[in-house]
Amino acid sequence: EVQLIIVNTCTVTGEAEKKTRKAVRHALRANESATVVVTGCAAAIDASLYEEMSPRVRIVAKGDLMQKVAASQQRLERLRVGDSFPT
Repeated sequence: EVQLIIVNTCTVTGEAEKKTRKAVRHALRANESATVVVTGCAAAIDASLYEEMSPRVRIVAKGDLMQKVAASQQRLERLRVGDSFPT
């Protein structure tokens, strides 16, 4: 089951912003338990708009998101079959 959905937002045009809001709503409906991370320029400009959609929405600055994804990938690459997980 999906635990995290990332929506990269855009505000280049009014239509792009509308599609962005629709994508976040769709993500929230698609999985009732997943956290929806909203990033990108629309999230930076109007974070409260997205935060008010659901308590499952988290706003993450795009630069921070890329660092977190890279760090997670490095941790995953270090784990091999048979390795024990750190506690």
